[in-house]
Amino acid sequence: MRLQTPTGVKRLIVDPSTTVKKLKDQISVEHKINAKELSFRDGTKVTKLVDNQSYQFKNGDLIIVLSDIPQTEKEKEPTSITLTDKGEIKETVVVEKKVIEDDIDQLLHKEDGWTYIENKKRGYRTPDDYIAPWNIQLHSNWADLKIKHIPFHSWVREKAYRSGSNTQPSLVQDDFKISKSGELHSSKFLQTTVTINRQPYRHVDSVLFESKEVVEPFVEGWRRVGLQRCGYLLGRYVRDENVPLGITAQVSAIYEPPQAPNPTESLLLKDEKSEIVDELLQKLGLTRIGLIWTSLTMEKNQLVNKRDPASPLEAKEMIRMAHLQTRYPNSWAHSRDGVFGSKFVSVVMVPSKDNSVELEAYQMSNQGVALVTDKIIKAVKKDPTQFKVNKSSNEFIYPDILYSDKDEYGNNVVKKADPFLPSSYFIISVRHGFPKAPIQTFRSNSFPVENRQDRVQDWPSLTAALSGKTGPALVAALNDFHLLYFLATQVQFSRELLEKILVVVRQQQVLPSQPPSVDLKPLLDAELRKFAPQAPGAQPAPAQRATQAPTVQVDPAALQTLVAMGYPEQRAREALFVSGGNVEGAVNYLLSM
Repeated sequence: MRLQTPTGVKRLIVDPSTTVKKLKDQISVEHKINAKELSFRDGTKVTKLVDNQSYQFKNGDLIIVLSDIPQTEKEKEPTSITLTDKGEIKETVVVEKKVIEDDIDQLLHKEDGWTYIENKKRGYRTPDDYIAPWNIQLHSNWADLKIKHIPFHSWVREKAYRSGSNTQPSLVQDDFKISKSGELHSSKFLQTTVTINRQPYRHVDSVLFESKEVVEPFVEGWRRVGLQRCGYLLGRYVRDENVPLGITAQVSAIYEPPQAPNPTESLLLKDEKSEIVDELLQKLGLTRIGLIWTSLTMEKNQLVNKRDPASPLEAKEMIRMAHLQTRYPNSWAHSRDGVFGSKFVSVVMVPSKDNSVELEAYQMSNQGVALVTDKIIKAVKKDPTQFKVNKSSNEFIYPDILYSDKDEYGNNVVKKADPFLPSSYFIISVRHGFPKAPIQTFRSNSFPVENRQDRVQDWPSLTAALSGKTGPALVAALNDFHLLYFLATQVQFSRELLEKILVVVRQQQVLPSQPPSVDLKPLLDAELRKFAPQAPGAQPAPAQRATQAPTVQVDPAALQTLVAMGYPEQRAREALFVSGGNVEGAVNYLLSM
């Protein structure tokens, strides 16, 4: 139905059994309008709607909404209108939260959005020697640079430029949740059509690994046991030096969380120490910026690429990407929800044509993420290059998915996902590489990696790593993420000393030429004596837990429920991890695979 309101004409999906009173409540909830009186217009005839009377309406009929709140009146406080289980209207005050954007976004907001080149006709530089060869607010000019996906900040400025406004537009996250008929008093979804498009921009323009030493220990984990590995990329977002208004995800280290590796894939498990890791990263000025995983197969001492050439990513891999991009959203002040999209990147290690290992970096488009998280599409087991639109049933009616693409003649055509949709439609390619001169946020990378079965993190390993080192050399040995993780996860280790270590390490990362502000050698020696082997007859030191690949702790009852439903145990564990232990959420995740 169409609604003529004081703020314009709006659209409303209405259940045929809705009463006039419930219709008023629905208008109040969905459009935040206090519907005092409703009238029906049929041609020139206007009929006032009475609460206890039946009416026959057709699709597209126009309802006139009279509100007792003038259009020019502004609310003193932002409010949220909801319906209780009893059908009563509940209005609550909404406390507006200040959105803190990433440092890189705050930096790019201040840039003028133009690129300057030097006039080489003169041997010296003056203001006249600079010209603007292109305005990077205009998407059309990016074709000259052969850039398929323009930077997110440039895309936002282009929207403002084309609208003739000097202010940034308010962005809205894609939401494909299907409204319920009558909103609260019907369990059936109404049929709708969703049109999707290829995403023209990307939130991150490149992934920069600080050095090959960051990646090598990770791929070595696969080489040692022949099982696939995955890990979180740790680092920060910085300005892309090659793309105007671009963003680079700079990777300083790789954290390998608890996982269940096998020859074909590695499944993430619940990380009991996730909060400790995030707190450690915050003190080091870093954050989780992506996920990396191996997709490598050896046959007859040769790397074999068994991935489907039709798509660089499998649909089930993109399902995980969607959930992780949702978990790590991009804070954006000029948006309805305070977030828009995600900077979280995905990197996969695959065999190259010359029998070596190469990296590929991607993101999933915002529309693709929304379709996955809203359970509209799922992966297809028989074809890893396809998504499948969920089929409607008596209880749920899923939308039709229309997408624009090019035919064999290069013409733009609109196709229907009936029911399959190519997974490549949602793939955003991201450049990747290494700097000419290696960057060393972490000076050492030799301590055993966490959650590995072949090498264990323990106190003898720590003693060996620090043996004979003093001054800057000691700080350099401590400046190892895996070593710092070990110390942070050992509850018996002095928290006060750990804080001092982190301060000194951070100082060396920022100001490497300055000597350590604290002599850590005597403090560490005294602390490590508590964990040294005891002489015969002496009281043993408290037992220390080695940081190795643990058995994930999940609710046995929840796990048994999923296994009884026919799901493999490892899949069930991963689903419970993703859903935070919630069985219903785990089932929804498994259904989307």
